[in-house]
Formats: sequence, C-alpha cells, structure tokens
Amino acid sequence: MPSALHIQDTTIIVRNPANTSGEWNGPCVLSGTAKVTYIGGGTYAPLQVGVKKDDTTHSLTLKDSAKLYCLQNSDSPSQNSVNGLEIFGNTPLVLQDNSYLEAKGKPSSGKYVGYGITTNSSIQVKDSAEIKAAAQSVAIGAGGAVTISGGKVTANSTGSNGIYSGKTIAISNGATVEAAGYWPALFAESGVEISSSRVDASASSDVAIYSPGTVNVQNSVVKTQTPDGNDGILS
Repeated sequence: MPSALHIQDTTIIVRNPANTSGEWNGPCVLSGTAKVTYIGGGTYAPLQVGVKKDDTTHSLTLKDSAKLYCLQNSDSPSQNSVNGLEIFGNTPLVLQDNSYLEAKGKPSSGKYVGYGITTNSSIQVKDSAEIKAAAQSVAIGAGGAVTISGGKVTANSTGSNGIYSGKTIAISNGATVEAAGYWPALFAESGVEISSSRVDASASSDVAIYSPGTVNVQNSVVKTQTPDGNDGILS
C-alpha cells in the first residue's frame, strides 16, 4: 500500500536513538509554517526519504514557509559515513515559495565521510526558497539535475564538492549560490548554466567551477577563489 505524509503548521522535533534513522515514504509535503527537526543518533542519517522499494510515488516537497532541519547530535567525528539527508531512488526534492532546508553531515575520522544532502534524483529550488548544507564530503550531491531558479543555496564542503550533479547544474532567475569545496565548488558532469544570478564559488585545492561539458555564463556576477595555478572556471 502506498505511503504519504503531509505536515502543515506544526512543529516537530525528533531525536533519533543510535543506529536508527527517520524514514518517510510516498509523496511527502511540508507546508504552511511547518517546522520539522531531525537530530541524528550519531551512526545513521537523521532522515531517509523514499526507502520503500515497492512504492513509485516518492517525492519530497517543501512549500509556503515550511522548514526542515536534518542535523547531527554533535560534531564529534564518527568512524563511518553519516549523511544529513538521504533520498533514495527516483525521488525528486523540490523547494518553493519561502521554504527552507538545512542539512549537515557528521564529520568522520574513517575512510568514508558523510554528505550533507545526497540523492539519486533531482533537486529543484525556486521562488525564494533556500537550502543550506555542510559536510566533510559533498555538501549537496545529486545523481540528477540541480536546478536553482531563484532563491538561495549555500553549500560548504571541507573535503569534496560544494554542489555535485551527475547531470547539470542550472542557476537562473536571480538566484544566489554560495559554494565552497576542497575540490570544485560546483561540479556537473553534463554542464553548468548560470544566467541572471550571482555565484560565489571557492575551492581550496582545485578549480572553482568545473564540468566536462559546457559552462555557460550570461548576465550574471560570478566570483571565484582558487589556489595559485588553478583556473576559476574550467570545462
């Protein structure tokens, strides 16, 4: 039987015990003034979305002034990879209106490190919505396209990319993006498009904006910061 979740005008705080994650399935919507906070137990992501394999209706939508926080119980390093928000399968993430999402990966002392937000699908930010993500690994990682049409995205990684897409990163319609990474702050496999927006991208050990495809910038303000000998933008 398909699942569904709708939280509206409600404040919820969930503190996960160790070795557990919150789990949402089916069409999941936060609306109105909903404010939902998940705090991880230190070993698994605070929240997982789209886990049920027999359900093809998964999606996560934040709208109106809804807020979702996926945070860690402490900044003490884990021996394993602990992500902030994990989204599985073909589960799109959409933020619209004045909604807000914040996610943080837990630092790791081991070989594998956590993401802030990780999804196999797409991410869309529009209107005046906002995402803030931080991690030791990729801050915002998507197997699909990352589309930022208005709003603001802040992504900080201390060991990888600020924003990574297995397809394209498209920034438009007056959006503001502030991204920092050890590797390229913005990395898209099939191209980066920036139009009528502002982007601040910095990398501590690489180029700031990179794609094996085309990087196209139009009518925008783009500031890059990289170490000596590295390009600001490379395609």
